[in-house]
Amino acid sequence: MATPRLWPALGAVAALGLGLAACTDGGGGPTAPGSTAATAGEASPPVAGAATAQWATVAPADMPLAPYWETLRQADAALADAADDATRVETWNAQQDFIARCMKSQGFTYYPTAFSEGSGGGPSREYMRYREVLPAPLLAVDRGVVEEQGYGSMPDTRQPDTLADDPNQEYVASLSEAESRAYEMALTGVDPDRLGDPVEDGAGCVLRAWDEYPEPDLPAWERSVFGRHAELISAMALVVRSDLTLDPEFWELNQLWGDCMAAKGLDLDPDGAAAAAEAGGGSSGPTDAMRLAIRTGADGEVAPADAHAASLPLDQASLTASGPERAIALADFDCRVETDYIDQLIAIQRRLEQQFVDRHASELAEMTALAEFPGGG
Repeated sequence: MATPRLWPALGAVAALGLGLAACTDGGGGPTAPGSTAATAGEASPPVAGAATAQWATVAPADMPLAPYWETLRQADAALADAADDATRVETWNAQQDFIARCMKSQGFTYYPTAFSEGSGGGPSREYMRYREVLPAPLLAVDRGVVEEQGYGSMPDTRQPDTLADDPNQEYVASLSEAESRAYEMALTGVDPDRLGDPVEDGAGCVLRAWDEYPEPDLPAWERSVFGRHAELISAMALVVRSDLTLDPEFWELNQLWGDCMAAKGLDLDPDGAAAAAEAGGGSSGPTDAMRLAIRTGADGEVAPADAHAASLPLDQASLTASGPERAIALADFDCRVETDYIDQLIAIQRRLEQQFVDRHASELAEMTALAEFPGGG
């Protein structure tokens, strides 16, 4: 399933191999304008060797919450060293079996996945996988690279040989967009169309599994950091995943970007945008452009949003860096430049993070002390 589900419960999806591609260094995004985009609808072969597409851009390292995430990462590394591997595997397997039964009860198939290093850890530790992520697909800083490669390429998830090690991806790839949305709601408890809504206790099979089979007891200081401060760590993650996407300035920025894309003749799913606006939001910004690129074939034909990926040709179910895809990415690049999109996005997130730090200064100090000096907890 190639969808930009970056916000609440994302760590759960990523841990199960169903989420977006891992974020890479994204820097500050595009900075310089250039020549006009290629004509949408141009038929051309894919670009061999194009970079792997990424659904998100990573925020700068000097964001206000960055030091706290670094402290937690160091604590997490210490926990991993102290963990009993046999007990971790047993807990993981129990969680996976529970998820499979839970999903079956809701009419879906889920295949338990084998334990691997990095598996498990519970929701608080999973949050750290996607700290400070900007909800904008990664584009090269150099416009010429975008002109040549677009958003990059994605593997052909329709083919069993690319999914031999992950039958869940193969299953989700066979679903329509509506079925995929229902699957994700059952799995994570998150409605992909209402990403800013809080996740209710016990919502989604993954969180139920974690409640039913909590991570095994580790040293007492682990419980002090990741147990006593679980709500604070979750709230830190929601600054990125929820507060940002609900902020009025974010929607205003997306409106400016969307107007720019419309002026270039690109239709970014107006029905979806209208539904989002009715729910209190609006366009998802550049994420909508990448969604459109995925559904656009090499001949410019756009697949319906609810079509089964398995029934579509590769160029309408993934990214191949074809001519029309590159044209969409180039328009996105130019509109980001015209609206100063990435810098404005970073500024909004920086403001929200600083407000969080100011509001929770004493709690963050306590959390840091417990992480750095576990013996004192």
